[in-house]
Amino acid sequence: MKKVDLHLHTIATPSDARFDFSLDSLKKYVAVAELDCIAITNHNLFDELQYKDIVENLGIKVLPGIEVDLEGGHMLVIANDTDVIDFAAKCKEIEQIVTYPNPNVTLDEFKRIFPTLKKYILIPHYDKSPKIPKYVLEALSSEISAGEVQSAKKFIQASNDDSSLVPVLFSDQRMKIGMQEFESRSTYIDIEHADFRSLKVGLTKKNYVSLTLDEGNKFFEVYNSGLKLSTGLNVILGKRSSGKSFTLNKIEKFSGEDEIKFIRQFELLESDEEKDKREFDTAISKNQSEFTEKYLAQFKAVVDDVHHISIQSDESEVESYIQSVVDNANNVARKDIFSKAKIFNEQLLTLKELGTLKNLISSVQSLLNNIEYSEIIESSVKRENLISLLSSLIIKFKEESKLNQQKQITNDILSNVKLELGYKTTHKTINDINLRKIALNRAKVKHFEKLVSSIQTESQIGKKELYGYSVVAERTPFTSASDLKTVTKGKVSLVNAFSKYKEPFSYIDRLKEAGIEDIELYKYFSKISYRILNKYGTTVSGGERSEYRLLRSLHDAKNYDILLIDEPESSFDNVFLFESVNKIIKDLSQQMPVVVVTHNNTVGASIEPDYILYTSKSMNDGELVYDVYSGRPTDKYLKTIDGKEIENYNIQIDSLEAGQTPYKNRGEDYANLKN
Repeated sequence: MKKVDLHLHTIATPSDARFDFSLDSLKKYVAVAELDCIAITNHNLFDELQYKDIVENLGIKVLPGIEVDLEGGHMLVIANDTDVIDFAAKCKEIEQIVTYPNPNVTLDEFKRIFPTLKKYILIPHYDKSPKIPKYVLEALSSEISAGEVQSAKKFIQASNDDSSLVPVLFSDQRMKIGMQEFESRSTYIDIEHADFRSLKVGLTKKNYVSLTLDEGNKFFEVYNSGLKLSTGLNVILGKRSSGKSFTLNKIEKFSGEDEIKFIRQFELLESDEEKDKREFDTAISKNQSEFTEKYLAQFKAVVDDVHHISIQSDESEVESYIQSVVDNANNVARKDIFSKAKIFNEQLLTLKELGTLKNLISSVQSLLNNIEYSEIIESSVKRENLISLLSSLIIKFKEESKLNQQKQITNDILSNVKLELGYKTTHKTINDINLRKIALNRAKVKHFEKLVSSIQTESQIGKKELYGYSVVAERTPFTSASDLKTVTKGKVSLVNAFSKYKEPFSYIDRLKEAGIEDIELYKYFSKISYRILNKYGTTVSGGERSEYRLLRSLHDAKNYDILLIDEPESSFDNVFLFESVNKIIKDLSQQMPVVVVTHNNTVGASIEPDYILYTSKSMNDGELVYDVYSGRPTDKYLKTIDGKEIENYNIQIDSLEAGQTPYKNRGEDYANLKN
C-alpha cells in the first residue's frame, strides 16, 4: 500500500487566495502524513525550477502536474517525472492562453496542447466543485484515470456505484508558511512502488484504492494524527472536560472542504419563550420561502403583466380617437387633395409580440446547457433533436423579427407621410389607436381582480410531514397596514395603500406611491404563513419547538458530508431520543460519517455505534495532554495510536451508567418496581 496526495499547491495564482510557499511546511506535511508520493498541481501553470527544488529536498516521489481550468471545471494533469521538460513546455502554453478573472481552456485547446493524453494521469474534479462537465468526461473517457471527490462520504458513494469513476480523495492544500497542522485527505493505493507507471495502473481499479491502510473504506483518517473514524456511526465517550468537545472541534477544523453539519450542545433550546417563538416562526417561514415563491409564482406573473396598465390613459385615448373620428366625419365635405389621399387616414401596422418565442428559445437553451439533469433530459429527448428545435425556433424568431422591422419601417414612413400631409391641410386625421390592446387591458384587469379575490380567501395550501410533526402552510388576507409590515423590507407607511386593499387595481397604484418596488408588489395581496403541528394536530409547545429544530437539523444533515452532534441528551429527554432521534442518526450513518458526543446510555449504547472513541485528559511534565482511545464496541480493549490500552467494558459502564454499582442498583430497583 502506498499513501498519495496528488493535489498540492505551491504557487499562488489569481485563482488562489494569496499565500507564500514554504518548503518547510511541505516537508513537515509529507512527514506527518507519512506520504509516499505527491504531485505539485498549481492552477494553470507549472514552475520547473521550483519543482526541481522540491524534488531535491523531499525523500519521496514527487510528480509534475498542473490543475487546468477546463470547460468550467478543474482537471488534474500529472506527468511522468522523466518527462519534465516536455511537460513544462506544454504547461507554458496553458499559462499563455488562460486569462483572468475567468480562466478557461476549451476542450479543443486542451487536446491540441496535450495531443497524447494517454501518457498522463488525468483526474477531473468529479464529485467536487467545480466539476468537469459530463460531455468533457465522455470525450476523454478513455484517457481519464480516476475522479477526485470532495469527502469520505462521496468517496464511499462513488466506490459503491458501478457506473462511477474510481474515486480519489486529496488534500488540495496550499503549502504556506507557518503551517503546524494539516488536513488528512489522501488516498491509499494497493501498489508495490510509488512510481508513475504503478500509480497510473492502480488508479484505474476501484479495489486498489482505499481511505485507510488496514481498514479499507470502512474508516477514514482525521487531521493526520493517525486517528481514524468509521464512515458510519461513531460515539465519543469520556468524563466531563476530558476532551470530547475538543476532539469534535478538531474533527470540524480539519475536515477540509467537507461540508459539516454541527449540532452543538444546548443550541436548540429556547431561553426567552416569546422571543424564541418569534425567531422560530421567522425561521420556519424562511425555510419554507421556496414553497411561498413557487405558490405565488403564477400570481406574480399576473401582477407583473398588469401593474403597468393605466385604465385612465386607455379611456383618454379612446375618447380622443372617437373625437377624431367625429371631427373627420364633420369635415368630410371640406376635404382637399391632401386629406383625400388614402394614406391620410391609414392605420399603423401592428407589430407581433415575440415574448413567447423568446421564452421558448430560452427554455430549450436551458435544457441543452443543464449538466445536473442531462441524463434524465437526454433519456426522453435526444440532444440532436433539441439542437434542431433550437435552430428552428431561432430561425422563426429571426423571420418574425425581420417582419417586425419591415412593419416598423413601414409605420415610420406612414407616420412621416401622414405628418407631412397634415401640415398641408386643415382637415384633421383620425388618431392611431390599438383597440385590441385596450380591450385586452380591460380584460386583464377584470380577471386580475377576480384572481385577487380568490387568493385573499383563507385556505390551507400545503402540508408536509416530518417525523411526526406537520408543517402547515396557510393563506389568509392581510388584516391591517401593520400586518403588511411582515413582507416589507424598508421603512414605509402603508396606511394609505391598505385603504384600497379591497380594490386590487387601485391598491397597486397606492403601493407604488408608498415606494414598493414593482418586483415586490405580488407579496402584498395574500399572506402566506406557516405553523408546526404536533402528532395531535395542535400547535407545538416550547419543548416541542426544540424537538422539531433537532429533527429538522437532522433531516437537513443528509445534504452534508459529515454530521457532528455534541451531547443531545443535554437538551432532550430519553424517550424522545430513543424513539425519534436514534433511528434517524442510525439511518444517516448508512449514508455518511456521523460523530456523536454523549455520556448517556440511550444514545451511547442503544444506538449501537460502529466505532467508539474515549477521551481522557492528563498532565505530563506540566503540559496538558489529551489522549483518544478507540475501537469497535465489541473490542476488549480500546487503544491510542501510540499503543496505550484501556478496558472497553469499564469505559462503557463508567461513561454510560456512572459505574458498576449504580448500574447494578438501578437494575435491582427496576426489578422491584416491576414485581
